[in-house]
Amino acid sequence: MSVHDTPAQISLLTGKSAKYCLDANFFYEFWLPNRKFPKDIYDKLWEHMSSQISEGIFTSTEEVYRELKESSDPNFQQWLSLHSDKLYVEDDIPVISLATKILNNHPEILFHKTKRNGADAFLVATAKTYGLAVITEESRVTEADLQNNACVKIPNLCDELEVECYSILGYCKKEGIKLGPT
Repeated sequence: MSVHDTPAQISLLTGKSAKYCLDANFFYEFWLPNRKFPKDIYDKLWEHMSSQISEGIFTSTEEVYRELKESSDPNFQQWLSLHSDKLYVEDDIPVISLATKILNNHPEILFHKTKRNGADAFLVATAKTYGLAVITEESRVTEADLQNNACVKIPNLCDELEVECYSILGYCKKEGIKLGPT
């Protein structure tokens, strides 16, 4: 399997200059009510994030896109359809191969009560394959919790595969994005 070392290589393969791969919960934090970053309050942050998608800096996976398409919010569905050409990288053989290895090592991902697909494995596999960082609002599960059959989370998979992983706030800090008055 060929692992691409730089984000520029994803541009050659996909026409995108992506740097970050987004988990589905990234979108939920802005679009669903009672979440951390409702877009009616964090409108400037959402505008920035949306422009990053339009510019191809942010991308995601086919599996995450399928998960997002299940949303019942018509406004989100409209936004999603307008951005679908920029939103995800199609799964290719190196990504599928690595995602399969992840799922073989962590089959609980497929059978966890809140999971319906292997989107987490494909997200991390895409990030690793193309040299991207992941943005997710999931928290790491402790080693003790993992030994008590807790489901591995995206940050744990990123640690395992040496993929950078940020929360939305972590991304803002890394990129120097200010959320409040300066």
